[in-house]
Amino acid sequence: MISNDNPFRPVKRFVYSRNQLYSIRRRQCVPPLQQDTIDTLKAHTIWRFRGNRGGSHVRRSISTIVSFRGCYATSQLRNPNALGSEDRQTVRVAVRLSPLLLDFGLINARSVKNKDVVLVDYIIDHNLDLLGITETWLSTGDRDNVDLGRLKPAGYEFRHVPRLTGRGGGLALIYRQSLTVNVERVDGFTSFECMVCNVSSNGKPCKIYIIYAPPPIRRLFIDEFSLFLENMPVSSSNVILAGDFNCHVNDIQNSTASALIDAAQSVGFTQHVRGATHVSGNTLDLVFSRLCENIIADVVTDSLQISDHYPVLHYEYSLVTLFQ
Repeated sequence: MISNDNPFRPVKRFVYSRNQLYSIRRRQCVPPLQQDTIDTLKAHTIWRFRGNRGGSHVRRSISTIVSFRGCYATSQLRNPNALGSEDRQTVRVAVRLSPLLLDFGLINARSVKNKDVVLVDYIIDHNLDLLGITETWLSTGDRDNVDLGRLKPAGYEFRHVPRLTGRGGGLALIYRQSLTVNVERVDGFTSFECMVCNVSSNGKPCKIYIIYAPPPIRRLFIDEFSLFLENMPVSSSNVILAGDFNCHVNDIQNSTASALIDAAQSVGFTQHVRGATHVSGNTLDLVFSRLCENIIADVVTDSLQISDHYPVLHYEYSLVTLFQ
């Protein structure tokens, strides 16, 4: 370090380790920085506050993390409604699947065409193991002229179930090649689309049903969804239902949404997503699991918007913890 008044006269040198510099931001540096040291760092523009990301000068709230671990009391959970809808945009859910944490994301893409870059970046940035997609808008065969290989990062696979008739709809799953995954279409329903993803991590199974119910939601959907739940094999364990249900479950006066939740609860399922998942401020993208299985650990929201829906993310824990 060189003195300003005499550029050839050396002054006191300050040496700090990498860990000490990191600890400055936590205000736990040992030994603590002296004020004259801080003033010198500021004078040479070395000491600088990071500020907000994205060049914004607006003070933002930190996204809420809502935990559903069985070991937490309800009073210990943060209030999921304490933040505005702009702070609850992506949901992460933790499911107990192996000794390692698996991250599962859910996105309503409203067409994956021309969105390969943002999807791949999102998977990499969030280190996702699986990404479920509703409204792919892909067709059967090669009619879309879409290079499906560009929709997945290196080391991942892409499987999709397109809508058989008409435009829109379609479901997909992008997953790590290290996972054993089998994807099948669920037929027999006219009010919603569904694909089942049989996932195995370290030999432990999990069923993830990805669902898309196009609007408007009518009584037929509630009846068919109830039938779908009732006919689900009792032997199926570690079941997750995730998708765009187009029901405003945030509105306690919405009779259709109430009927949806009642149908799920009647067979032992609970809904985990809190906060807005749509630009309108409504909660449309939902995640269900059996309350008795306790495989959903965490659900959080994030801030990517690639359509009029916000992504939903899940943290999934290894199933090994369930069977030990």
